[in-house]
Amino acid sequence: MKKKISLWLILLVVIGMPFLAFAKTPEGFYTGNDVSVAEDQNRTTFAAGEKVEFTPITIDGLSFAAGSRLSISSKQDHLFAAGETILLNEAVTKDAYLAGRSIKIESSTVRDLFAAAEKIEIYSSIRNAYLGGNTVIIDAPVEGNIKISAETIEIGENANIQGTLTYPKEADITISEKSVIEKTKTYEKAVEEKETFKDTIVSKTASLVSLLVIGIILLTIFPALFENWKKEDKDASSCIKKALIGLLTLIVTPIAAIILLITIIGIPISLITIALYLILIYLSKVVAAYYIGSWVLKSHEMNNYLLLSGSLLVIFLLEMIPVVGGWIKFLILILGMGIVVMSKKNSQEEKK
Repeated sequence: MKKKISLWLILLVVIGMPFLAFAKTPEGFYTGNDVSVAEDQNRTTFAAGEKVEFTPITIDGLSFAAGSRLSISSKQDHLFAAGETILLNEAVTKDAYLAGRSIKIESSTVRDLFAAAEKIEIYSSIRNAYLGGNTVIIDAPVEGNIKISAETIEIGENANIQGTLTYPKEADITISEKSVIEKTKTYEKAVEEKETFKDTIVSKTASLVSLLVIGIILLTIFPALFENWKKEDKDASSCIKKALIGLLTLIVTPIAAIILLITIIGIPISLITIALYLILIYLSKVVAAYYIGSWVLKSHEMNNYLLLSGSLLVIFLLEMIPVVGGWIKFLILILGMGIVVMSKKNSQEEKK
C-alpha cells in the first residue's frame, strides 16, 4: 500500500512538471528542471522541478517541494514534500509531511515527522514520528513516541527513544544492544489496519500532499478560473444550491453512463463520462477548499497558493473528527462537484 502511494505521488509530480514549466510563475513559486531556492523568503514558498534544492535559508511560512530529487536545508514553519528521493540535511521545521520512494533525514531539527516511503532513514533527533514504509531505520534520539508500519525495522546504536516504540508484531526488527528504548509496544497487522494510524496518518498525509501538488498545478494553469471563484458573491443560499447540484451530479452521472454503456454507439461517450466523473470526484476537494477558504477569508488579502494550502489542511483535519468527519467529507464532495458544474453552466451562458 505504502509503495503504491509513494510511486503514485512520484508519477503525479512527473506528469505535472511539463505544465508548470510553461506556466507563468507567480511570486514565491519556483519551477524548472533544476530549481534552487537560495534567498530568504518572507512568504510561503513553492518549488517544483526535476531537481529541487532549498539551501540554508529562512522561509517565513510554509515550504512546499515536489520533484524527482529533493534536497532541503532551509528553516521554515512546516514542510510538505513529495518526490522520488528526499534528503533533509541541516533543515529546521516544526512539522514535516513527506512522501516519496526514499527519505533520509540527517543533521536536521524536526519536531514531528509524518512520512511514507519505501525506505525511511532517520539520523537526527526528532520529537515524535509516524512512519509507513517497507524499511525504516532509526539511529538518532527520539524525545517522544514513534509509531511504525513497516516490514523491516532497524534501531541503531545511537537511538534513544524516550517514549514508546510501536511497531507490527510481524515485522523483522533489529535492535542494537547500545540503543535505549523506554517502552515497546507491538500490534497485529490485522488489528492495526482497523485503527486510525495507518489510514489517517500515512494515507491522509500522502493524500494531502498529492492534492496540494494538483492544486498548485491547477492554480498555475487556470489562475483566472480560481480568481473568478474567489471574487464570486457567496452566501449560505448559493452554497446550498451548488451542493444540491453536486448531489444530483453525483447520483445521475453514473446512471446515465451505465445506460449509454448498454448501447454500442454510446460506449465511447460512456467511458469518457466515467473518466471525467472520477476526475471530478477527486478534484472536488481542491475546488471546495479554495471556494470555502476565499469565502471565510474574504476580508483578508491572501496569496492564492497559501489560501488553498491552508484550506485543504483545515478540511483534512476536520475530516479526521469521528462521525462528523464523514459528513464533512461528503458535503465537501458534493459542494466541489456543484461548483465545477455551475461554473461550466455560467461559462456557457456568458458565451451566448
